[in-house]
Amino acid sequence: MPSNQDATDPGKWIEYGIYLIIIFVVILVLGLIGYVVGIGFFCGRLCGCCGGCKPKKKGATHPYKKKDLVIPSILVIIGYLSLLVVCVLGLIFSGLFSQNVRVMVKETRGLVTNVNGTIAGVGSLSTAASEKVPVLVNAFSTLADGAFKFLTPVDNMALSVQDSINTLYKVNNTDAPIIYQHIDEVRADLRTLKNRTELQNVPDPNTAIPDVQSTVTSGINTGVSALQQGKTTIDDARASLNNTIYSTKDTINSTVYNTINTTVVSTLSSFTSQISSVMGMVNSYLPETRVDDVTYYVYAIENARISLVTIFFVWCGFLYIFTLLGIVFKVPILVEVTSCCTCGTAWLFFVVAAIQIPIYILVNDLCSTAPTTVKYLGDSYGNSLIQQSAGGFVTLPNVSVIIDRVATCTPGNSYLNATLGSDYLGALGIDNMLGTATGSISGALDSFNVSSLINTAKGFIQSANVSSIKTDYTSDVNSAQSQLDTAYSQLQDIQNFNGFSFANYTKAIDDVNAAVSPYGLYYTYENITLLDCNASPINQDSQAQQKCNTTKSNALDQLTLYNTTLTEVLKLNATASHLRAGLQTLVNDFNSLSNTFIPIKSLPNTLTSQLDTLASDVSIYVNDLKNSLNATIKSALTNYINSVTATSLDCGYVGSYVSTTEKTVCYGMTNQTLITGILSLIIGVIMIVMFIILLILGKRLRYQTSKGVADPPMGAEMMEPSMQQGGLPPMDLHH
Repeated sequence: MPSNQDATDPGKWIEYGIYLIIIFVVILVLGLIGYVVGIGFFCGRLCGCCGGCKPKKKGATHPYKKKDLVIPSILVIIGYLSLLVVCVLGLIFSGLFSQNVRVMVKETRGLVTNVNGTIAGVGSLSTAASEKVPVLVNAFSTLADGAFKFLTPVDNMALSVQDSINTLYKVNNTDAPIIYQHIDEVRADLRTLKNRTELQNVPDPNTAIPDVQSTVTSGINTGVSALQQGKTTIDDARASLNNTIYSTKDTINSTVYNTINTTVVSTLSSFTSQISSVMGMVNSYLPETRVDDVTYYVYAIENARISLVTIFFVWCGFLYIFTLLGIVFKVPILVEVTSCCTCGTAWLFFVVAAIQIPIYILVNDLCSTAPTTVKYLGDSYGNSLIQQSAGGFVTLPNVSVIIDRVATCTPGNSYLNATLGSDYLGALGIDNMLGTATGSISGALDSFNVSSLINTAKGFIQSANVSSIKTDYTSDVNSAQSQLDTAYSQLQDIQNFNGFSFANYTKAIDDVNAAVSPYGLYYTYENITLLDCNASPINQDSQAQQKCNTTKSNALDQLTLYNTTLTEVLKLNATASHLRAGLQTLVNDFNSLSNTFIPIKSLPNTLTSQLDTLASDVSIYVNDLKNSLNATIKSALTNYINSVTATSLDCGYVGSYVSTTEKTVCYGMTNQTLITGILSLIIGVIMIVMFIILLILGKRLRYQTSKGVADPPMGAEMMEPSMQQGGLPPMDLHH
C-alpha cells in the first residue's frame, strides 16, 4: 500500500488496486480450475470415458455391487463431516465479525456524543475558569506559609530571655538575700574570733568575704534591664515577621488574582474558541442525527449479512443430508440433485473468498501504514495551516505530534495537554505574562528582612553582660577557712587565754599540798574548797596556818581563772564550729548560684548564635522561594488549568476510541475477514471434490438400483461371461 510521500501518487494507488484485483482473480481462477475439472469429469462420463458406460472397469461384464458404494459413501461422509466443521467455524468467526461491527458502531456513536459534549463544555470553559480562580488564589496563599516556621524559634528565644529574667529576679529577691544573711553571720563569727588577741591569723571580717551583694545585685539589675530590652526587640522582630508573612500573602493573592483573571482566563478563552470551531466543523459533518441514521442502516445491513451467512452455512450442512438419504434409501436422484447443488454452491464460496481475502489485505495494510501516512501528510500539508489558524498567538507542535498525543490520550487529560504537551503554558504564551506577577511577589518577599531588628536584639543581649557577674566566691571562702586553721588549733587548748597557765595552775595546787602534807592531808581542785586552814591541827602552828591560807587562796584564784577561761574558750569553739558550718554553707550557696547562672551566662552566646541562624535561614528561605517562584507558579497554574479543562476538554474518549478501533478492526475484524475468507475457499474446494465423488456415487447407485440385482454367489466373479446365465446385461446410459 502506498505510504508517506507515495500516498499522493495516483500511479501507486493504481498499482495497489491492480495487486488486489490479481488476488481476486487468482482465487476465482482456483475455483474455475475446480469447475473445469468437475465439468470435464462429468462430460467424460457422458462420452464413455472414466468408466462412464462400463459396469466397473474395462473388460468386466457384471453389474456394480453394493461394495462398490462403500468407498465413495465413506468419502462423502468424511467430506460432509469436514464441511460441517468448517461451516461451524465459519459461523463462529462470522458472528465475531458481526459483534465487532456492532462494537465499532457503538463506539462511534459514543465518540460523536462525546465530541458534542466537548463542544458544549467549551462554551462554559471561560466561566469555569473564572469560578475556579478563588480556588487557585487560595492555593497560592500558602506560598508564604513556610515562613511561619520561623516564628517558633523566635518565640523560643523570647521565652528563653524571659526565663532568664525571671531567674535573675528570683536570685535577686530570694536567693541572694539568703546568701547575704549567711555572709553576715560568717562575718559576725569572724569578728568574735578576731577580737580575741590570743588567736592568730584570723582573717579580716570585712575583706575575707568580698562584698558579694554590691557585685551580684548591680550585675543582675544591669543584666535584667538589657535582657528586657533585648526581649522587647525580639518580640518586635516576631511581630514584624508575622505581619510581613500576612502582607506577603495578601500581595500574592491580589497579584495572582489579577494575573489569572486578566491573562490566563482570556488566553484559555481564545484557545478554546479555536477548539470549539474545530469541534463545530466535526459536528457539522457528523451530526448525531446522521450517526443515528448510519447506525440504523449498519445494523440492518449487518443483520441481513449475518442472516445470509447463516443461511449459506446451514444450507451447506443441510445439503448433504439428501446425499445421506439417497445412499441409505438407494434414491439416486437425491445424490444427483445434491451434486448439481454442490456445483452451484461451490462457485458462490469461491466468489466470497475472492472478495474477503483482498479486503483483508486492504484493511491490514491500512492498519499498518495509515497512521504513519496520515502523520506524514499532516506534517507536510497541515503544519502551515494550523500555525496560520493559531495566528502566532499559540505555538503549536507538528501535526504528527498532535495526532500521537490525541490518539494516546487517557481519561483525565485534556485536548490542551494533547495538543500543546505538558508544558502548554509556554505554548500559550502565559510564561511571558507571568513576569509581572513573579516580580510583584518577589518584591513582597524582599520585605522578609529582619536583619536590622536581629542586630539590635543581639546588641541588647550582649550588653546585658550577665556572663561577667561573679557568682563563684568559693576560693575566698576556702582561703578564709585555710587562715582559720591556726585559730581552730589554738582553740583546742586554753593555755595563755586570759593569762591562764597550766604551770601556774598545777603549781598552785602543788603548793597547797606542800603546806598540808605534814599533817597527812592531800587535796585536788575538786575538793580544795573543803580545806580549812583554821582547823586543828593546822591552826596549832600559826606560821603553817598562814602558809595554808596563802596557798589555798592562790589555788582558788587559779581555779577561778581556769573555769572562766575554759568557759570563754568553749564559747569560742562554738563560734568556730558555727563559723565552719557557715563557711560551708557559703560554699554551697555559691555553687548553687553558679549553677543557676550557667544557662544565664551562656544565654548571650546562645541567643546570638540563634539570631544569626534565624537571619541566615530567613535569607535562604527567601532566596529559595524566589528561585522556585516561577516553577511554583507554573505548577499551580498547570494544576489549575488541568482542573478547569479536565471535564470540558477531556480527550480520553479519543484515545479509548483509537484503542478500541485498533483492537476491534485491526486485530479483530481483519483477522476474522481473513479466516472466513480462507474457510470459504476451503468450503469451495471441499464442494468441488464432493461434486466429483457424488457423480461417481450417483452413477453406481443408479446402475445398481435400475437392474435390481443382488451380489453374485461366491466365485461367480471368476466365471466367464458366456457361462453366466442370462448373458450380458443391457447397457445403462443413466449417470
